Amino acid sequence: MFLFFLLLGNLAGLIASDSFSPGLVRATDIVPRNAGITLSGRVIDESGAGLSGVQLTAYLSASPTFRDVVSGANGVFTIPVFSGTWFIDVTANLPENKLWPKHVFDVAGTSVSNIQYKLLNTDASISGIVKTWTGEAVSGVEIWSRTIIDGLPYSAPARRSNAGGEFNVPVSRRASWALGANCGQLIQMGYLCPNLQAPDISTNAGYAEFVVIPRVIHSPRIITPRFTDTSTFSFTLEGDAGKYIIQGGPTPGPFGPVSEVTIFPGQTSVQVSVNAGYHFFRAMGALE
Repeated sequence: MFLFFLLLGNLAGLIASDSFSPGLVRATDIVPRNAGITLSGRVIDESGAGLSGVQLTAYLSASPTFRDVVSGANGVFTIPVFSGTWFIDVTANLPENKLWPKHVFDVAGTSVSNIQYKLLNTDASISGIVKTWTGEAVSGVEIWSRTIIDGLPYSAPARRSNAGGEFNVPVSRRASWALGANCGQLIQMGYLCPNLQAPDISTNAGYAEFVVIPRVIHSPRIITPRFTDTSTFSFTLEGDAGKYIIQGGPTPGPFGPVSEVTIFPGQTSVQVSVNAGYHFFRAMGALE
């Protein structure tokens, strides 16, 4: 455990931090000059019963300052803060089959009390798969889900795709959900970020499918253009494995889509034939 001092504006105090990671200080023991201001309340379930042992994190907007607290008996919590905009999230020890909200508080020199931090029950699920555009499963991808219930943003527990690319996320039928895949993970794996999914959960069981395609690192190249007959124009497209949109136009611009082709893993080119009605063509990596 490292100890160091932070002096920033009117905030001077001792910070306990687990590391010196650039841009992130997980502060759990800051004593600001306007000490005594708090965010306090209870973590409760839908019946109003208190839930103990839930870890909440309050973090200051546009700042690396975090505060962690664990709810006590009857769900009671108190978080020391100072003036500013604070968000509260659950970051650990979420009870099974619960959804959590994100609260925001504009603190202006006085404490905020009687906060009812309500966790909701799950009563539906969204299953699905993460796979490549050629059908191979992609494992280990985090799937997140969010919605709005009673005017508050709620999140469901994140799930990771298994060895078969499959996942199952517990949700609530009280609202429609947006599901997304962890784009940072997929980019590190060499894929583009897929579109968000909004599955139908009216039957208590929705389904979402994330199809990922490789990132095009090098610009594609059109070579050996030729007319194969009076109405067909052909060429070889060289590039990385992935999907490409072939665009055409009567002049060098504007262009419109005329075809979509795929260079499969292990290949470096594909033969393309398009209608010769256009005079100019170009290729672009799909979704880039």
